Amino acid sequence: MEREKLRDLDISGSGSVAGGLYDSVDISGSGKVTGDIECRTFDASGSSHVKGDIHTHSFDLSGSSHVHGDVTAVTIDSSGSSHISGHVITDQLESSGAMRVGKDLTGKTLDISGFVTIGGDCTADLFNAQGAFTVGGVLNANTIDVRLDHDAKADKILGESIQIRKRQRWSFISKLLDLFLTERALKADLIEGHYIILENTVAKIVRGDNVYIGRGCDIDVVEYSTDCHVNDDADVATQRKIDCSG
Repeated sequence: MEREKLRDLDISGSGSVAGGLYDSVDISGSGKVTGDIECRTFDASGSSHVKGDIHTHSFDLSGSSHVHGDVTAVTIDSSGSSHISGHVITDQLESSGAMRVGKDLTGKTLDISGFVTIGGDCTADLFNAQGAFTVGGVLNANTIDVRLDHDAKADKILGESIQIRKRQRWSFISKLLDLFLTERALKADLIEGHYIILENTVAKIVRGDNVYIGRGCDIDVVEYSTDCHVNDDADVATQRKIDCSG
């Protein structure tokens, strides 16, 4: 017996509909959905409000959206302004706009080039950021690669490989502006990993196996088990080698 095809939900003007099970959801106007949504694709390029959870394969936002619940999606592409009050679970996130997550963000690959605020913890396999981000709890990823172009903040940063560097500017005008702009910095209470490279970082404790503290850093305590190098332009109050054999 052939499976019945799910209906589409299309709001191109101003409308309000109930949640439910759909094939594709397309909101290009001012749309309000009351209830949970389960669909194959969710695309909002207008102003959307969803008072419930969203479960979808593809979640694309280029307008202004507010989800008053959780979002579970295989892929998320956000280039607009989005506010998700609950948790976000995804395989791949690309955010080039302004994104706010009220609770935890969990994913495999997270690429951030805009502005992201996470109220809870952020967990990933790969965390790649060239924009600004704030993590209210713990940023935990196997690989963390940050190129600072704006200020960033996390309570704790944990990972296998952690690299936090100043983003390189290649144009003459950009380099000239850097001479007059305040240095961007990442701030954290604790940074802990196996392989750590830091620039323009302010932290209370940095702990790792192999640690490099580069220019622009202000660190209270560095603890390392194998090797540590501190740049002449960095400020480290205390550094000590620790024995991890026991």
